[in-house]
Amino acid sequence: MRSTQIISTNTAYPSAVNNKVIEAKEYNDLQYDVQELYNQLFDSISTITHDYKIQPTDTLLICNKSTPMSLILPVSSGGQILRIKNIGKGLVTVYGDIDGESYQEIYQWSCLYIQCYQYNKWIIL
Repeated sequence: MRSTQIISTNTAYPSAVNNKVIEAKEYNDLQYDVQELYNQLFDSISTITHDYKIQPTDTLLICNKSTPMSLILPVSSGGQILRIKNIGKGLVTVYGDIDGESYQEIYQWSCLYIQCYQYNKWIIL
């Protein structure tokens, strides 16, 4: 059985790989990689005003609450990067294995920038 091939000569799109013939699976993988890169470069910003379980798709969280709040890190196998900024008066406590500690606290106007480097293990960047 013959596999589907895609030929691209348009250098404006990521599918144009030096005018080479690429397999459909490679094309789909490339599209996924480009989408992941786009998601990391152009974050969706979420404002959080209550206790929250962080989602695997979250990248930038703005916490805004006048009383303390808790965030729980998601189950992650590695790679996810999170930025959490506290603009509220209340203390934000992030629960999860971060630099070997079971939680980190974020005071008003502070930011926590972390990445999951191993299954459910996070480091401060």
